[in-house]
Amino acid sequence: MNLIVGGGVVGLSLGLNLLRKGEKVTILEQHDIGGGASWAAAGYLEPTLLDTPISEIEWQSLNSWPDFVKEIEEISGRDVDYQTHGQLKIAYPENEVEILADIEARKNNKWQVELISADQLRKLEPNLSDEIVCAAYLPQVSWVDGRKLCKALAVAITNLGGKVLKNTSVERLLVENDAVIGIATPTEKYHADRVILAAGYKSGKIADLPQDLPQSYGQKGVILTLKNTSGSPILRHLIKRPNGIICPRNDGRILVGVTRQDDNFSPGAEAGSVLSLLQNGIRAMPMLAELPLLETNVGFRPFVRETPNSIIGQSKLVQNLHYSLGHGSDGYLRAPYFSNLLADQILNGADPA
Repeated sequence: MNLIVGGGVVGLSLGLNLLRKGEKVTILEQHDIGGGASWAAAGYLEPTLLDTPISEIEWQSLNSWPDFVKEIEEISGRDVDYQTHGQLKIAYPENEVEILADIEARKNNKWQVELISADQLRKLEPNLSDEIVCAAYLPQVSWVDGRKLCKALAVAITNLGGKVLKNTSVERLLVENDAVIGIATPTEKYHADRVILAAGYKSGKIADLPQDLPQSYGQKGVILTLKNTSGSPILRHLIKRPNGIICPRNDGRILVGVTRQDDNFSPGAEAGSVLSLLQNGIRAMPMLAELPLLETNVGFRPFVRETPNSIIGQSKLVQNLHYSLGHGSDGYLRAPYFSNLLADQILNGADPA
């Protein structure tokens, strides 16, 4: 039996992979499914620009997303709102030079990228601002509704015989003879052959963790949800602004985000953050000013203070204790690749590096 602590996209994807490999899985989530950072994320899938080992992994993971989505939707019977219309990275007069340089850098790194003139942009997205002078079109960028994805993953896991327990807070590990044997909640104990920590930045709050686990921390982000009530689509592409994104959902929701704040763990959104998001979003797409504001969401991106190779691994001090931590803003992008990699490490002792 495998116990996975954390019901966000990282823990759920790992659970699905372990079930597909014939393992028994129970997932414990302290809130609703996908209720942490996964709930507040825009869910766009964009590899890092730099040519690094991590970017190679992210490209492999991005390329596996169509099959990943197909499998989840087939097993769960649910749509996850996976969109592949590409990203428009817009430029105002003051940042046009940066966008042109970005296009050249992406060409040098073998991205598919195209310079879109202001006139071309108006034809693609007529509701964007006249202030925009050009844009970089990145057709390889896609996005997914993380809320729908996490719910579908939970259904898929249940349909394959796994268990998903929401509103179940893990207080401490159960360890005997330097090996983990399960976890304890406030009301009961769960025993297992293995425990995998995937609880985001709060993983470190679980008692009796060994000292060799990466130290987690959270980066606060605020994201707004508006509602298109016109009955017709008003945006097709993902818009990347100089200071955020505008992301359309198939059900008419429009996400406007996001902020990044370190060392701020207050649960609510500050008025200044909301004002800044609205002002910058409306500058890019003026008609957003007319839309009702549905939600103001706060999430905490999970990071670790060690090197990227510490993102997944196994404790050397406590046997059968594994982790998948610190994916930051890229949990959705990396989920297919890292869930496969960690599943292989857990079952076969494969090198996680």
